[in-house]
Amino acid sequence: MSARTVHRAGRASKAPDDYATSNDAPVIADRSAECALVELSFEQQNIQRAVELGVGIDDLTVPELREVFTAQLAIFRRGQGPDPAAVRRELGPRAQALELWLDENSVEATEVAGSVETFASIVMDRARRRHVVEQARAVVDICEAPTSRDPAQLDRAIDELRSTALASAQSDPWNWVSASQLAEPLPVTPWVVPGLQLGPGRPASIQAYGGGMKSLAAASLVVACAAGVSVFGTFPVGRQKSCAWIDHEMGLRASQRRFQRLARGREIDLRELPIKLSALPRMKLTDPRARDAFMRAGDGVELAVLDSFRASTPGVDENDSAIRDYVDVLLEVSERTGVTWVVLHHCGKTRDGHEDGRQKGRGSSALFDAWGTVFDFAKESDAIRRVSMTKCHPEAAGPIAPFFIEVVDVAQEGDPTAGVVVRYRTDEQVRPPKPVTASLETDIERVVGALAREGRSTSIDAIVALAGINLGRGRSAVRTALSRGQIERLGTARDPIFRVCVRTPIPPLDAGRPGDGTSSVRGMDVSDVERTSSGRRTSSQREGALHG
Repeated sequence: MSARTVHRAGRASKAPDDYATSNDAPVIADRSAECALVELSFEQQNIQRAVELGVGIDDLTVPELREVFTAQLAIFRRGQGPDPAAVRRELGPRAQALELWLDENSVEATEVAGSVETFASIVMDRARRRHVVEQARAVVDICEAPTSRDPAQLDRAIDELRSTALASAQSDPWNWVSASQLAEPLPVTPWVVPGLQLGPGRPASIQAYGGGMKSLAAASLVVACAAGVSVFGTFPVGRQKSCAWIDHEMGLRASQRRFQRLARGREIDLRELPIKLSALPRMKLTDPRARDAFMRAGDGVELAVLDSFRASTPGVDENDSAIRDYVDVLLEVSERTGVTWVVLHHCGKTRDGHEDGRQKGRGSSALFDAWGTVFDFAKESDAIRRVSMTKCHPEAAGPIAPFFIEVVDVAQEGDPTAGVVVRYRTDEQVRPPKPVTASLETDIERVVGALAREGRSTSIDAIVALAGINLGRGRSAVRTALSRGQIERLGTARDPIFRVCVRTPIPPLDAGRPGDGTSSVRGMDVSDVERTSSGRRTSSQREGALHG
Protein backbone atom coordinates (compact mmCIF):
# COMPACT_ATOMS: atom_id res chain seq x y z
CA MET A 1 0.00 0.00 0.00
CA SER A 2 1.60 3.25 -1.05
CA ALA A 3 0.79 6.92 -0.62
CA ARG A 4 0.43 8.58 -4.01
CA THR A 5 -0.01 12.01 -5.48
CA VAL A 6 -3.51 11.83 -6.90
CA HIS A 7 -4.57 13.47 -10.14
CA ARG A 8 -7.96 11.85 -10.68
CA ALA A 9 -8.52 8.58 -8.90
CA GLY A 10 -10.92 5.78 -9.64
CA ARG A 11 -10.85 6.23 -13.41
CA ALA A 12 -10.69 2.55 -14.25
CA SER A 13 -13.06 1.28 -11.60
CA LYS A 14 -16.68 0.30 -12.01
CA ALA A 15 -19.39 1.29 -9.57
CA PRO A 16 -20.45 -1.41 -7.11
CA ASP A 17 -23.83 -2.93 -7.88
CA ASP A 18 -25.51 -1.33 -4.87
CA TYR A 19 -25.00 2.15 -6.29
CA ALA A 20 -24.43 1.57 -10.01
CA THR A 21 -27.66 3.32 -10.89
CA SER A 22 -29.18 4.60 -14.14
CA ASN A 23 -29.42 8.18 -15.30
CA ASP A 24 -32.77 8.34 -13.52
CA ALA A 25 -31.11 8.01 -10.10
CA PRO A 26 -31.16 11.32 -8.24
CA VAL A 27 -27.71 11.14 -6.63
CA ILE A 28 -24.59 8.99 -6.78
CA ALA A 29 -21.35 9.44 -4.82
CA ASP A 30 -18.33 10.80 -6.61
CA ARG A 31 -16.04 7.75 -6.47
CA SER A 32 -13.09 9.72 -7.74
CA ALA A 33 -13.33 12.19 -4.86
CA GLU A 34 -13.69 9.39 -2.30
CA CYS A 35 -10.68 7.55 -3.67
CA ALA A 36 -8.62 10.74 -3.80
CA LEU A 37 -9.57 11.65 -0.22
CA VAL A 38 -8.46 8.26 1.09
CA GLU A 39 -5.21 8.40 -0.91
CA LEU A 40 -4.37 11.84 0.48
CA SER A 41 -5.26 10.72 4.03
CA PHE A 42 -2.15 8.52 4.19
CA GLU A 43 -0.39 11.76 5.24
CA GLN A 44 -0.75 13.01 8.83
CA GLN A 45 -1.67 16.62 7.99
CA ASN A 46 -4.31 15.51 5.48
CA ILE A 47 -6.13 13.07 7.77
CA GLN A 48 -6.06 15.73 10.48
CA ARG A 49 -7.60 18.26 8.12
CA ALA A 50 -10.25 15.74 7.02
CA VAL A 51 -11.22 15.15 10.66
CA GLU A 52 -11.35 18.89 11.31
CA LEU A 53 -13.71 19.31 8.35
CA GLY A 54 -15.97 16.62 9.77
CA VAL A 55 -15.51 13.76 7.28
CA GLY A 56 -16.89 10.52 8.67
CA ILE A 57 -17.01 6.88 7.67
CA ASP A 58 -20.66 7.18 6.69
CA ASP A 59 -19.77 9.83 4.11
CA LEU A 60 -18.06 7.17 1.97
CA THR A 61 -20.03 4.78 -0.24
CA VAL A 62 -17.34 2.40 -1.55
CA PRO A 63 -16.85 -0.52 0.91
CA GLU A 64 -13.13 -0.89 0.24
CA LEU A 65 -12.51 2.79 0.84
CA ARG A 66 -14.55 2.71 4.05
CA GLU A 67 -12.29 -0.08 5.38
CA VAL A 68 -9.09 1.81 4.58
CA PHE A 69 -10.42 5.11 5.95
CA THR A 70 -11.56 3.38 9.16
CA ALA A 71 -8.01 2.11 9.66
CA GLN A 72 -6.57 5.57 8.95
CA LEU A 73 -8.90 7.18 11.49
CA ALA A 74 -8.10 4.57 14.15
CA ILE A 75 -4.37 5.16 13.76
CA PHE A 76 -4.79 8.95 13.79
CA ARG A 77 -6.92 8.87 16.96
CA ARG A 78 -4.15 6.96 18.72
CA GLY A 79 -1.88 9.92 17.96
CA GLN A 80 0.09 8.13 15.26
CA GLY A 81 0.66 8.84 11.58
CA PRO A 82 -1.48 6.78 9.16
CA ASP A 83 1.39 5.98 6.80
CA PRO A 84 0.98 3.00 4.44
CA ALA A 85 2.93 0.61 6.67
CA ALA A 86 0.83 1.49 9.73
CA VAL A 87 -2.40 1.12 7.78
CA ARG A 88 -1.27 -2.25 6.46
CA ARG A 89 -0.68 -3.48 10.02
CA GLU A 90 -4.05 -2.10 11.14
CA LEU A 91 -5.90 -3.88 8.33
CA GLY A 92 -4.28 -7.23 9.10
CA PRO A 93 -5.34 -10.06 6.73
CA ARG A 94 -7.40 -7.65 4.60
CA ALA A 95 -4.37 -5.49 3.79
CA GLN A 96 -3.21 -7.32 0.68
CA ALA A 97 -6.63 -7.42 -0.96
CA LEU A 98 -7.30 -3.75 -0.23
CA GLU A 99 -3.85 -2.73 -1.42
CA LEU A 100 -4.52 -4.52 -4.71
CA TRP A 101 -7.92 -2.80 -4.98
CA LEU A 102 -6.34 0.64 -4.48
CA ASP A 103 -3.65 -0.08 -7.06
CA GLU A 104 -6.27 -1.10 -9.64
CA ASN A 105 -8.64 1.77 -8.94
CA SER A 106 -6.31 4.73 -8.56
CA VAL A 107 -4.40 6.76 -11.13
CA GLU A 108 -0.93 7.95 -10.27
CA ALA A 109 0.14 11.32 -11.66
CA THR A 110 2.72 14.01 -11.02
CA GLU A 111 0.01 16.64 -10.62
CA VAL A 112 -2.51 17.12 -7.81
CA ALA A 113 -5.93 18.04 -9.15
CA GLY A 114 -7.31 19.07 -5.76
CA SER A 115 -6.48 19.47 -2.08
CA VAL A 116 -7.92 17.42 0.78
CA GLU A 117 -10.33 20.31 1.39
CA THR A 118 -11.64 20.03 -2.17
CA PHE A 119 -12.24 16.28 -2.03
CA ALA A 120 -13.66 16.40 1.52
CA SER A 121 -16.15 19.06 0.40
CA ILE A 122 -17.29 16.91 -2.53
CA VAL A 123 -17.66 13.75 -0.44
CA MET A 124 -19.54 15.47 2.40
CA ASP A 125 -21.81 17.37 0.01
CA ARG A 126 -22.76 14.15 -1.76
CA ALA A 127 -23.39 12.43 1.59
CA ARG A 128 -25.76 15.21 2.64
CA ARG A 129 -27.64 14.90 -0.64
CA ARG A 130 -27.99 11.14 -0.23
CA HIS A 131 -29.38 11.62 3.26
CA VAL A 132 -31.99 14.09 2.01
CA VAL A 133 -33.03 11.65 -0.71
CA GLU A 134 -33.28 8.79 1.78
CA GLN A 135 -35.53 10.87 4.04
CA ALA A 136 -37.69 11.88 1.06
CA ARG A 137 -38.07 8.24 0.05
CA ALA A 138 -39.16 7.37 3.58
CA VAL A 139 -41.96 9.95 3.33
CA VAL A 140 -43.01 8.59 -0.07
CA ASP A 141 -43.03 5.00 1.25
CA ILE A 142 -45.34 5.98 4.08
CA CYS A 143 -47.67 7.86 1.74
CA GLU A 144 -47.83 4.91 -0.69
CA ALA A 145 -48.24 2.21 1.95
CA PRO A 146 -51.20 -0.06 1.03
CA THR A 147 -52.30 -0.28 4.67
CA SER A 148 -53.80 2.56 6.63
CA ARG A 149 -51.31 5.33 7.26
CA ASP A 150 -50.21 6.30 10.73
CA PRO A 151 -50.51 10.14 10.82
CA ALA A 152 -48.00 10.38 13.66
CA GLN A 153 -45.44 8.31 11.72
CA LEU A 154 -45.94 10.49 8.64
CA ASP A 155 -45.52 13.66 10.70
CA ARG A 156 -42.27 12.33 12.18
CA ALA A 157 -40.94 11.42 8.74
CA ILE A 158 -41.79 14.84 7.36
CA ASP A 159 -40.13 16.54 10.34
CA GLU A 160 -36.97 14.48 9.81
CA LEU A 161 -36.94 15.36 6.11
CA ARG A 162 -37.39 19.06 6.88
CA SER A 163 -34.58 18.94 9.46
CA THR A 164 -32.23 17.09 7.13
CA ALA A 165 -32.93 19.41 4.20
CA LEU A 166 -32.40 22.48 6.41
CA ALA A 167 -29.11 21.14 7.74
CA SER A 168 -27.96 20.44 4.18
CA ALA A 169 -28.98 23.93 3.04
CA GLN A 170 -27.16 25.54 5.97
CA SER A 171 -23.86 23.85 5.12
CA ASP A 172 -21.18 26.22 3.91
CA PRO A 173 -22.05 27.11 0.28
CA TRP A 174 -18.93 29.17 -0.33
CA ASN A 175 -16.08 26.63 -0.47
CA TRP A 176 -13.69 29.23 0.89
CA VAL A 177 -10.00 28.82 0.10
CA SER A 178 -7.48 30.13 2.62
CA ALA A 179 -4.54 32.39 1.78
CA SER A 180 -2.11 29.52 2.40
CA GLN A 181 -4.01 27.39 -0.12
CA LEU A 182 -4.01 30.27 -2.62
CA ALA A 183 -0.23 30.44 -2.28
CA GLU A 184 0.28 26.76 -3.08
CA PRO A 185 2.12 26.15 -6.39
CA LEU A 186 -0.27 25.26 -9.19
CA PRO A 187 0.14 21.89 -10.91
CA VAL A 188 0.96 21.69 -14.57
CA THR A 189 -2.18 22.15 -16.66
CA PRO A 190 -3.37 18.64 -17.62
CA TRP A 191 -3.92 19.46 -21.30
CA VAL A 192 -5.74 16.90 -23.42
CA VAL A 193 -4.40 18.49 -26.62
CA PRO A 194 -1.87 21.21 -25.74
CA GLY A 195 -1.54 22.56 -29.28
CA LEU A 196 -5.29 23.20 -29.46
CA GLN A 197 -5.52 24.53 -25.89
CA LEU A 198 -8.00 21.84 -24.89
CA GLY A 199 -7.97 21.20 -21.16
CA PRO A 200 -10.15 21.13 -18.04
CA GLY A 201 -12.11 24.16 -16.88
CA ARG A 202 -14.50 26.17 -18.97
CA PRO A 203 -15.96 24.12 -21.83
CA ALA A 204 -14.37 24.64 -25.24
CA SER A 205 -16.71 25.41 -28.12
CA ILE A 206 -16.58 24.67 -31.84
CA GLN A 207 -18.97 26.95 -33.70
CA ALA A 208 -20.00 26.68 -37.33
CA TYR A 209 -23.05 26.84 -39.57
CA GLY A 210 -25.01 23.67 -40.32
CA GLY A 211 -22.93 21.35 -42.49
CA GLY A 212 -19.81 23.13 -41.31
CA MET A 213 -17.91 19.91 -40.49
CA LYS A 214 -17.80 20.65 -36.76
CA SER A 215 -19.19 17.22 -35.80
CA LEU A 216 -16.83 15.35 -38.12
CA ALA A 217 -13.83 17.35 -36.92
CA ALA A 218 -14.80 16.79 -33.26
CA ALA A 219 -15.25 13.05 -33.86
CA SER A 220 -11.81 12.98 -35.51
CA LEU A 221 -10.48 14.70 -32.38
CA VAL A 222 -12.03 12.02 -30.17
CA VAL A 223 -10.66 9.12 -32.24
CA ALA A 224 -7.16 10.64 -32.22
CA CYS A 225 -7.21 11.28 -28.45
CA ALA A 226 -8.53 7.79 -27.71
CA ALA A 227 -5.85 6.24 -29.93
CA GLY A 228 -3.06 8.48 -28.65
CA VAL A 229 -2.17 9.76 -32.13
CA SER A 230 -1.86 13.35 -33.33
CA VAL A 231 -5.06 15.31 -33.98
CA PHE A 232 -5.44 16.17 -37.68
CA GLY A 233 -1.96 14.65 -38.11
CA THR A 234 -0.32 17.67 -36.44
CA PHE A 235 -1.29 18.30 -32.82
CA PRO A 236 0.28 15.73 -30.44
CA VAL A 237 -1.85 13.99 -27.84
CA GLY A 238 0.70 11.87 -25.98
CA ARG A 239 -0.90 8.84 -24.36
CA GLN A 240 -4.37 7.46 -25.01
CA LYS A 241 -7.22 9.41 -23.37
CA SER A 242 -10.60 8.10 -22.21
CA CYS A 243 -13.34 9.81 -24.25
CA ALA A 244 -17.12 10.18 -24.28
CA TRP A 245 -19.51 11.46 -26.96
CA ILE A 246 -23.01 12.69 -26.08
CA ASP A 247 -25.09 12.77 -29.25
CA HIS A 248 -28.32 14.77 -29.20
CA GLU A 249 -28.52 15.23 -32.98
CA MET A 250 -27.44 12.32 -35.17
CA GLY A 251 -28.73 9.07 -33.67
CA LEU A 252 -26.81 5.85 -33.09
CA ARG A 253 -26.54 4.59 -36.68
CA ALA A 254 -25.18 7.86 -38.09
CA SER A 255 -22.74 8.30 -35.20
CA GLN A 256 -21.63 4.68 -35.44
CA ARG A 257 -20.90 5.02 -39.17
CA ARG A 258 -18.96 8.23 -38.62
CA PHE A 259 -16.67 6.71 -35.97
CA GLN A 260 -16.15 3.57 -38.07
CA ARG A 261 -15.14 5.64 -41.11
CA LEU A 262 -12.73 7.76 -39.05
CA ALA A 263 -11.11 4.67 -37.53
CA ARG A 264 -10.73 3.04 -40.97
CA GLY A 265 -9.27 6.24 -42.37
CA ARG A 266 -6.41 6.09 -39.88
CA GLU A 267 -6.20 2.29 -39.83
CA ILE A 268 -7.16 2.06 -36.15
CA ASP A 269 -9.11 -0.75 -34.53
CA LEU A 270 -12.14 1.05 -33.11
CA ARG A 271 -12.78 -1.84 -30.69
CA GLU A 272 -9.54 -1.09 -28.85
CA LEU A 273 -10.32 2.56 -28.15
CA PRO A 274 -11.51 3.89 -24.75
CA ILE A 275 -14.59 5.60 -26.23
CA LYS A 276 -18.19 5.48 -25.03
CA LEU A 277 -21.16 7.03 -26.85
CA SER A 278 -24.63 8.00 -25.68
CA ALA A 279 -27.04 8.45 -28.59
CA LEU A 280 -30.14 10.62 -28.11
CA PRO A 281 -30.13 10.40 -24.30
CA ARG A 282 -33.17 11.60 -22.38
CA MET A 283 -30.92 13.63 -20.09
CA LYS A 284 -30.55 17.26 -21.16
CA LEU A 285 -28.76 20.18 -19.55
CA THR A 286 -32.19 21.61 -18.74
CA ASP A 287 -33.15 18.60 -16.61
CA PRO A 288 -33.20 19.37 -12.85
CA ARG A 289 -31.01 16.29 -12.35
CA ALA A 290 -28.48 17.40 -14.98
CA ARG A 291 -25.71 18.34 -12.55
CA ASP A 292 -25.58 14.87 -10.99
CA ALA A 293 -26.13 13.06 -14.28
CA PHE A 294 -23.36 14.94 -16.09
CA MET A 295 -21.14 14.46 -13.03
CA ARG A 296 -21.53 10.71 -13.48
CA ALA A 297 -20.96 11.01 -17.23
CA GLY A 298 -17.72 12.94 -16.68
CA ASP A 299 -16.34 10.73 -13.92
CA GLY A 300 -13.37 8.78 -15.26
CA VAL A 301 -13.48 10.57 -18.63
CA GLU A 302 -10.75 12.91 -19.86
CA LEU A 303 -12.42 14.29 -23.01
CA ALA A 304 -16.17 14.59 -23.56
CA VAL A 305 -17.97 16.09 -26.58
CA LEU A 306 -21.54 17.40 -26.41
CA ASP A 307 -23.32 17.53 -29.79
CA SER A 308 -24.90 20.04 -29.65
CA PHE A 309 -25.59 22.81 -27.13
CA ARG A 310 -28.86 23.85 -28.78
CA ALA A 311 -30.17 20.27 -28.79
CA SER A 312 -29.20 19.85 -25.13
CA THR A 313 -31.14 22.96 -24.04
CA PRO A 314 -34.60 22.49 -25.61
CA GLY A 315 -37.22 25.13 -24.95
CA VAL A 316 -34.72 27.67 -23.60
CA ASP A 317 -34.46 31.16 -25.10
CA GLU A 318 -30.87 31.22 -26.30
CA ASN A 319 -30.93 35.02 -26.48
CA ASP A 320 -31.55 35.25 -22.73
CA SER A 321 -28.30 35.79 -20.82
CA ALA A 322 -29.45 33.11 -18.35
CA ILE A 323 -28.56 30.55 -21.06
CA ARG A 324 -25.00 30.55 -19.73
CA ASP A 325 -26.24 28.80 -16.57
CA TYR A 326 -26.23 25.56 -18.55
CA VAL A 327 -22.62 26.07 -19.61
CA ASP A 328 -21.73 26.65 -15.96
CA VAL A 329 -23.09 23.18 -15.15
CA LEU A 330 -20.39 21.71 -17.39
CA LEU A 331 -17.76 23.95 -15.77
CA GLU A 332 -18.71 22.61 -12.34
CA VAL A 333 -18.55 19.04 -13.66
CA SER A 334 -15.04 19.72 -15.02
CA GLU A 335 -13.94 21.22 -11.69
CA ARG A 336 -15.13 18.11 -9.86
CA THR A 337 -14.05 15.37 -12.27
CA GLY A 338 -11.25 16.90 -14.37
CA VAL A 339 -13.04 16.18 -17.66
CA THR A 340 -12.38 18.46 -20.65
CA TRP A 341 -15.61 19.46 -22.40
CA VAL A 342 -15.92 20.33 -26.08
CA VAL A 343 -19.38 21.66 -26.98
CA LEU A 344 -20.57 21.96 -30.58
CA HIS A 345 -22.50 25.16 -31.15
CA HIS A 346 -24.32 26.49 -34.19
CA CYS A 347 -23.66 29.89 -35.75
CA GLY A 348 -26.55 32.35 -36.05
CA LYS A 349 -28.07 33.68 -39.24
CA THR A 350 -25.87 35.85 -41.44
CA ARG A 351 -26.03 39.47 -40.37
CA ASP A 352 -23.78 42.41 -39.62
CA GLY A 353 -21.27 41.45 -36.97
CA HIS A 354 -20.46 38.01 -38.31
CA GLU A 355 -17.18 39.26 -39.73
CA ASP A 356 -16.12 39.02 -36.09
CA GLY A 357 -15.90 35.38 -34.97
CA ARG A 358 -16.78 36.42 -31.42
CA GLN A 359 -20.29 37.31 -32.58
CA LYS A 360 -20.96 34.29 -34.81
CA GLY A 361 -22.31 31.89 -32.21
CA ARG A 362 -26.07 31.71 -31.78
CA GLY A 363 -27.68 33.28 -28.75
CA SER A 364 -26.65 35.67 -26.01
CA SER A 365 -23.14 37.09 -25.81
CA ALA A 366 -23.09 35.59 -22.31
CA LEU A 367 -22.38 32.25 -24.00
CA PHE A 368 -19.15 33.54 -25.50
CA ASP A 369 -18.16 34.79 -22.05
CA ALA A 370 -18.86 31.35 -20.55
CA TRP A 371 -16.84 29.32 -23.09
CA GLY A 372 -13.17 28.56 -22.65
CA THR A 373 -11.35 27.98 -25.93
CA VAL A 374 -13.55 28.90 -28.92
CA PHE A 375 -12.97 27.73 -32.50
CA ASP A 376 -14.77 29.21 -35.51
CA PHE A 377 -15.10 27.12 -38.69
CA ALA A 378 -15.47 29.03 -41.97
CA LYS A 379 -16.05 27.42 -45.37
CA GLU A 380 -13.11 27.63 -47.77
CA SER A 381 -14.37 24.97 -50.19
CA ASP A 382 -16.57 21.88 -50.10
CA ALA A 383 -13.85 19.82 -48.41
CA ILE A 384 -11.87 22.51 -46.59
CA ARG A 385 -12.64 24.68 -43.56
CA ARG A 386 -10.65 27.56 -42.12
CA VAL A 387 -10.24 27.18 -38.33
CA SER A 388 -9.78 30.33 -36.27
CA MET A 389 -9.38 30.54 -32.51
CA THR A 390 -11.57 33.47 -31.48
CA LYS A 391 -10.98 32.91 -27.76
CA CYS A 392 -8.04 31.22 -26.12
CA HIS A 393 -7.93 29.08 -22.98
CA PRO A 394 -7.55 31.14 -19.77
CA GLU A 395 -4.25 29.39 -19.01
CA ALA A 396 -2.78 29.82 -22.50
CA ALA A 397 -0.40 32.58 -23.58
CA GLY A 398 -2.61 33.62 -26.49
CA PRO A 399 -4.57 32.30 -29.47
CA ILE A 400 -2.95 30.09 -32.08
CA ALA A 401 -2.82 31.26 -35.68
CA PRO A 402 -5.61 30.21 -38.06
CA PHE A 403 -5.17 26.95 -39.98
CA PHE A 404 -7.20 24.76 -42.32
CA ILE A 405 -8.62 21.25 -42.11
CA GLU A 406 -9.41 19.10 -45.14
CA VAL A 407 -11.80 16.14 -45.25
CA VAL A 408 -10.56 13.32 -47.48
CA ASP A 409 -12.38 10.08 -48.32
CA VAL A 410 -10.35 6.86 -48.10
CA ALA A 411 -11.21 3.98 -50.44
CA GLN A 412 -11.10 0.42 -49.12
CA GLU A 413 -12.12 -2.84 -50.77
CA GLY A 414 -13.95 -1.12 -53.59
CA ASP A 415 -15.88 1.28 -51.37
CA PRO A 416 -14.71 4.83 -52.22
CA THR A 417 -16.03 6.26 -48.92
CA ALA A 418 -15.23 3.41 -46.55
CA GLY A 419 -12.93 5.62 -44.52
CA VAL A 420 -12.37 9.32 -43.96
CA VAL A 421 -9.61 11.46 -42.51
CA VAL A 422 -9.54 15.06 -41.35
CA ARG A 423 -6.10 16.51 -41.90
CA TYR A 424 -4.33 19.77 -41.14
CA ARG A 425 -3.43 22.17 -43.92
CA THR A 426 -1.48 25.41 -43.95
CA ASP A 427 -2.50 28.61 -45.65
CA GLU A 428 0.21 28.05 -48.26
CA GLN A 429 -1.14 24.58 -49.05
CA VAL A 430 -4.72 25.79 -49.43
CA ARG A 431 -4.00 29.17 -50.99
CA PRO A 432 -0.74 28.87 -52.93
CA PRO A 433 0.81 32.34 -52.91
CA LYS A 434 1.27 34.21 -56.14
CA PRO A 435 4.83 35.19 -57.05
CA VAL A 436 5.70 38.28 -55.05
CA THR A 437 8.00 40.83 -56.61
CA ALA A 438 10.57 42.74 -54.65
CA SER A 439 8.57 45.93 -55.09
CA LEU A 440 5.43 44.27 -53.68
CA GLU A 441 7.40 43.05 -50.67
CA THR A 442 8.54 46.62 -50.08
CA ASP A 443 4.96 47.85 -50.34
CA ILE A 444 3.82 45.18 -47.87
CA GLU A 445 6.45 46.24 -45.37
CA ARG A 446 5.33 49.85 -45.73
CA VAL A 447 1.59 49.18 -45.22
CA VAL A 448 2.18 46.81 -42.29
CA GLY A 449 4.58 49.26 -40.69
CA ALA A 450 2.22 52.19 -41.17
CA LEU A 451 -0.70 50.22 -39.68
CA ALA A 452 1.43 49.09 -36.74
CA ARG A 453 2.35 52.69 -35.94
CA GLU A 454 -1.26 53.84 -36.27
CA GLY A 455 -2.64 50.89 -34.23
CA ARG A 456 -5.79 50.37 -36.32
CA SER A 457 -7.60 51.60 -39.39
CA THR A 458 -11.14 51.44 -40.74
CA SER A 459 -10.47 50.85 -44.46
CA ILE A 460 -7.92 49.50 -46.90
CA ASP A 461 -7.61 52.86 -48.63
CA ALA A 462 -6.91 54.55 -45.31
CA ILE A 463 -4.05 52.10 -44.68
CA VAL A 464 -2.65 52.88 -48.13
CA ALA A 465 -2.86 56.60 -47.40
CA LEU A 466 -0.96 56.07 -44.14
CA ALA A 467 1.77 54.22 -46.07
CA GLY A 468 1.96 57.01 -48.68
CA ILE A 469 2.11 54.79 -51.76
CA ASN A 470 0.18 54.43 -55.03
CA LEU A 471 -3.44 53.38 -54.41
CA GLY A 472 -3.43 50.38 -56.78
CA ARG A 473 -0.11 49.03 -55.48
CA GLY A 474 -1.15 49.72 -51.90
CA ARG A 475 -4.41 47.81 -52.17
CA SER A 476 -2.56 44.80 -53.57
CA ALA A 477 -0.06 45.01 -50.69
CA VAL A 478 -2.81 45.16 -48.05
CA ARG A 479 -4.70 42.20 -49.57
CA THR A 480 -1.51 40.14 -49.70
CA ALA A 481 -0.76 41.00 -46.06
CA LEU A 482 -4.31 39.96 -45.13
CA SER A 483 -3.94 36.59 -46.90
CA ARG A 484 -0.61 36.01 -45.13
CA GLY A 485 -2.09 36.77 -41.74
CA GLN A 486 0.11 39.82 -41.20
CA ILE A 487 -3.00 41.99 -41.01
CA GLU A 488 -6.39 40.90 -39.68
CA ARG A 489 -9.87 42.25 -40.29
CA LEU A 490 -12.31 42.53 -37.38
CA GLY A 491 -15.50 44.48 -36.76
CA THR A 492 -18.54 44.22 -39.00
CA ALA A 493 -19.05 44.18 -42.74
CA ARG A 494 -20.26 47.78 -42.51
CA ASP A 495 -17.68 48.99 -39.98
CA PRO A 496 -14.49 46.97 -40.44
CA ILE A 497 -11.41 47.32 -38.27
CA PHE A 498 -7.94 46.44 -39.56
CA ARG A 499 -4.96 45.83 -37.33
CA VAL A 500 -1.60 44.07 -37.37
CA CYS A 501 -1.78 40.43 -36.22
CA VAL A 502 0.14 39.34 -33.14
CA ARG A 503 -0.43 35.60 -32.75
CA THR A 504 1.21 32.52 -31.31
CA PRO A 505 2.54 30.31 -34.14
CA ILE A 506 1.02 26.85 -34.49
CA PRO A 507 3.15 23.69 -34.45
CA PRO A 508 4.66 22.66 -37.80
CA LEU A 509 3.01 19.93 -39.86
CA ASP A 510 4.42 16.60 -38.68
CA ALA A 511 3.16 14.36 -41.48
CA GLY A 512 4.45 10.84 -40.98
CA ARG A 513 6.14 11.68 -37.69
CA PRO A 514 5.95 8.88 -35.09
CA GLY A 515 4.08 9.48 -31.86
CA ASP A 516 5.56 9.16 -28.40
CA GLY A 517 5.22 5.38 -28.29
CA THR A 518 2.87 5.23 -25.29
CA SER A 519 -0.20 3.87 -27.09
CA SER A 520 -0.80 0.28 -28.14
CA VAL A 521 -2.98 1.35 -31.06
CA ARG A 522 -1.53 1.66 -34.54
CA GLY A 523 -2.88 4.47 -36.66
CA MET A 524 -2.21 5.88 -40.11
CA ASP A 525 -1.14 9.52 -40.29
CA VAL A 526 -3.74 11.60 -42.05
CA SER A 527 -1.13 12.91 -44.46
CA ASP A 528 -0.71 9.37 -45.84
CA VAL A 529 -3.69 9.81 -48.11
CA GLU A 530 -2.96 10.62 -51.72
CA ARG A 531 -5.00 11.09 -54.86
CA THR A 532 -4.99 8.28 -57.39
CA SER A 533 -4.86 8.96 -61.10
CA SER A 534 -8.68 8.90 -61.17
CA GLY A 535 -8.84 11.70 -58.62
CA ARG A 536 -10.18 9.41 -55.90
CA ARG A 537 -8.32 9.44 -52.60
CA THR A 538 -6.94 6.19 -51.22
CA SER A 539 -4.76 5.06 -48.34
CA SER A 540 -1.03 4.58 -48.72
CA GLN A 541 1.19 1.82 -47.41
CA ARG A 542 1.67 1.28 -43.69
CA GLU A 543 5.20 2.75 -43.72
CA GLY A 544 3.75 6.13 -42.79
CA ALA A 545 1.68 4.72 -39.96
CA LEU A 546 1.68 6.57 -36.67
CA HIS A 547 2.33 4.55 -33.56
CA GLY A 548 0.41 6.23 -30.72
